[in-house]
This record gives sequence, C-alpha cells and structure tokens, in this order.
Amino acid sequence: MAFLSVVCYFKTISFIQSKTRYYQLDKTPLTKDEILKQYDFTQSHTFHAVIHYILHPKPLCEHFDLDSTPSRVLICVKSLPGNFHLREWVRWNMKSNREFSGQFTLVFLIGQPLNSSTNELIREESNFYGDLVQGNFTDIAFNTTYKTIMGFQWAIKNCHQAQYIVFLDERFKINLTSTLTFLRNKSTPKSLYMGHLVKKEKTNRVKENIRYIPKEEYPLSFLPPFVSGSAFIVSMDVAKTLAFHFDSVKMVHLDEVFLGLVAMFSDVIFMHSDLVTLENCGGFKGKLACNMFLSVDDALHAWMEFTNSNVRL
Repeated sequence: MAFLSVVCYFKTISFIQSKTRYYQLDKTPLTKDEILKQYDFTQSHTFHAVIHYILHPKPLCEHFDLDSTPSRVLICVKSLPGNFHLREWVRWNMKSNREFSGQFTLVFLIGQPLNSSTNELIREESNFYGDLVQGNFTDIAFNTTYKTIMGFQWAIKNCHQAQYIVFLDERFKINLTSTLTFLRNKSTPKSLYMGHLVKKEKTNRVKENIRYIPKEEYPLSFLPPFVSGSAFIVSMDVAKTLAFHFDSVKMVHLDEVFLGLVAMFSDVIFMHSDLVTLENCGGFKGKLACNMFLSVDDALHAWMEFTNSNVRL
C-alpha cells in the first residue's frame, strides 16, 4: 500500500503541475452588447459535432427516491482517461457519504485516450463500476468543451430525475453535506448557475498554455464573464436552457468560456459563491467545493489517507 501511495502521489503531482491556472479579476466585466459590437459570437444554420457514446451507463439515476428525497443531485466529474488513480480517489470520497445515497449519483466524463491499451483498461473499469460516460472525441485539452457538452446532453437525456447537476474537475472535492443543505434551503430547485465567478480575465494567446485561445476563435483581449469550470452547480432547467442554445454560439475550446458565452446568449444569470473555491480544502466544513490537489502537501495527505483507509470500493 505504501508503494501505491507513492505512485499515486507522483502521478497526481505531475497532473497538478499541468493544470496550474492564473485568473486576472477585474470589476468591469464585458457586457453582451460590448462583445457583440466587436465580435459576433452567435451562429445560425451551423451545428457543432455530434457526440456519440462509446460507454453509456443508462440506469444510474433510477435509484433516486422521487417521493422523499428533498434534493436530487447528479455529480459529473470531468476526468482524463488515464487518471484511474484519481477516479478511485473520487469514488472513495463518495463512499463516505452513504447516508445521502438516495440523493446523489456519480458519473465520470471521459473521451478517447491516445493509446489502445488505456482503452482496454477503461473498458474493464467500466464493466466493474458502471459509472463512465465516454464520448467519441479524443481526450485532449483542445476538446474540453466537447466533454462538457457531452455531460450536459447525457444528464438531460438519461438523468432527468436529477434536480441539479454538479460539474467537477477530478482534482476537486465536493462537500456533499453542505451542498445538499444549501440546495434544500432554496425556495425552488430552479434558476441556478453557481460557482466561482471570473469577471474579466485576459485572453491567453500563448500557444503552449493550457488556456490558449486563438484569435480566430475569440478575438477580444478580455474574456466574457464566466463561472469557473472547475466546480459549478446548475439546476436542471438552466442545464436544458444552456444545452438548447449550444449550437447558437460559435465554438470556444475552453469549456468555461464557451458556457459563459452561451449563458450570455441565453440571458442566464450567474451566481457567484465564495463557498465554491479554487483554493485548497482548508476549512472544508464551510465550503461546497475545493481543490484537493493544489499543492504537493495536499496530494501527499490525500493519498496517505486513501491508502491507509479500510474502505473497500
């Protein structure tokens, strides 16, 4: 188990270093009219690529108790195909929430790996856990928007019983107790698009950067306001509104920016919450979601806790 901990630790550190992000916040976000004056991000009679499922777990949402469950939540974790260790960590964390078993369900969103041997392992993982949704796109940074679109479409069609959808990067940890309490206290399970609001970030033009956006895709110097794609919550009605308008907005291959433009087009209002943080999980009880693998120490602590536990998946 010690060897497993070390292996998972170093794999996670490598993943952390590839995902470091720097936000530039400003108090004057661009408005819809300001963007449209410089760039028409809308489209008509044009459709984005159709995503087909390679792995498609249909019955995952049938366990929701529609009569007595106060809030029904689908958790969609955006994962890289080869990150088997992080998916195991997420499942292990979810096992600690057995008292809420009738109120949430978990799926992982992945694309196709670059090598066939990984795909063989993914099929074995899917046969064992039955919680993978895999699309027919290559799983690279340039295709993150396709992964998110797939998550919306799968949730709407196959998990209509859910009232809310939580989207998470696999590095993020959800506080299910706080999240369900927050959602239960809402007067109605509608009109919610909540997370960490980024008001005005400078568009990245560095090709080697994971947040690179070419000018032909989005020519403005500053991005529209958007909710960070690392962790956010949408109610099912908002998810349906956004999905309905996906094809009305030109493709941006940074999913959170694409969703920001779709929300702008759809007149969907963001809700910022300090409880959804991009920081580490210090003070976890007071948060809805946080970054569990932000530093080397965070990763080491997480894997030591995982490998020393007696939890069987």
